[in-house]
Amino acid sequence: MSKNRSRLASPARNAGAGALFNADLVGRRRPIWIDHTGGGVRLLYRTKDGNGAPVEVNELAPFAYTPTRLGGQRQWFRCLKCYRRCRKIYGGRYFRCRLCYRLRYASQSEDKAQRAMRRADKVAKRLHDMWGGMTVEEYEFPPKPPRMRWATYQRLEEQYDRLQDRWGVAIMARFGRFLAK
Repeated sequence: MSKNRSRLASPARNAGAGALFNADLVGRRRPIWIDHTGGGVRLLYRTKDGNGAPVEVNELAPFAYTPTRLGGQRQWFRCLKCYRRCRKIYGGRYFRCRLCYRLRYASQSEDKAQRAMRRADKVAKRLHDMWGGMTVEEYEFPPKPPRMRWATYQRLEEQYDRLQDRWGVAIMARFGRFLAK
């Protein structure tokens, strides 16, 4: 972990001291001064407005707290636009939550073939990890790990085969549409 990332991961260590980061915002690297205060994180940086004129931004991303089940509290950022609690804020022209920037998770834009392949890989990876990190290239579907019940192994193998078949059907349908044009 880089020195700057470790500071960001534990802001209490350098409370009030501040830290300078080079953030990759909208394809350009810009320096950002981040200062952890008791009530949030102050973000100081320069950006450009809609006309291209430079703008100095000084925002306080406040913290919100919720109680946890076994005592204590969970710390959240509060979005500066919609005031929603969020774990991460994303930089563009300004720092906002995922919903304000209309960002989507990668799995939300997958088609049927990609979804089936990802799920099949997840099943195989589960068994590969049980074998102590055996690489995926060694087996298409790994052998039964020690102490796994045969019924569980056969269920996972059938699920893997079904997902591989679903992937194959979706790919053939995609190529069929392509060839029909």
